[in-house]
Amino acid sequence: MNTNVNLLLVDDDKFHLNIFANKLSYLKFNQIRIASTIKEAIDCIYDQTPDLIITDFFLENGKTALDIFRGLQISFPIPTIVISTYYNHDVLNQIKEINLVDFLPKNASDFEIEKSIVLNLNRNDHIHKLSILNEFFLVKSGRYLKKIVIDNIEYITVDGKYLKIFSDGSFYMIRSTLNDFITRLPSNFIKMHQSYIVNMNFIQSVNLDENVVNFKNGQAPFSRTFKKLLLSKYFIS
Repeated sequence: MNTNVNLLLVDDDKFHLNIFANKLSYLKFNQIRIASTIKEAIDCIYDQTPDLIITDFFLENGKTALDIFRGLQISFPIPTIVISTYYNHDVLNQIKEINLVDFLPKNASDFEIEKSIVLNLNRNDHIHKLSILNEFFLVKSGRYLKKIVIDNIEYITVDGKYLKIFSDGSFYMIRSTLNDFITRLPSNFIKMHQSYIVNMNFIQSVNLDENVVNFKNGQAPFSRTFKKLLLSKYFIS
């Protein structure tokens, strides 16, 4: 379960950073990136948005974990676990401005750490799945957010752990499953294959012999189930 979780670990103390990284590896969290400075943390976030950040509160040169998020040009609502040897109500009040999911002492047990990561990621996934997309959504493209108008999406296909969204002659990558994402889309989006979602408004022709649909910018295969739906609902003899 833990293998596919992308974690970012931040601590200005490289000794503790490596100890914590090894602890996460022992807990079977294999996708771990580490940062010992605020700049490194920001660069990691821009390079690939993590599923969750685990950061020490007190960082280099008197700065804190808050400076990571203040240094971002755009706001990423990334679930964050703050760890610290020294903490009090003042620290707790300060970190309310970030998407905090837990606050742990540095001597937290392996079980406490794993429990916090797993439960909070599950909760975040549940909230994400319940949110229905409206007219558009934003995806990260380098240091910018790209606006994707839902009506302009031609089709969506699976690419490993990601989805590739084709819109306006370009494609964009998001992290989701096909089955989860289609529940957030309007009814004109149909799952026509185990690896494809298609916007019916963009289909230009259908090749029944080869079981493919053609778009202006490409084609995609479809399943027997989609073929039956297509003929029963849309075909006029």
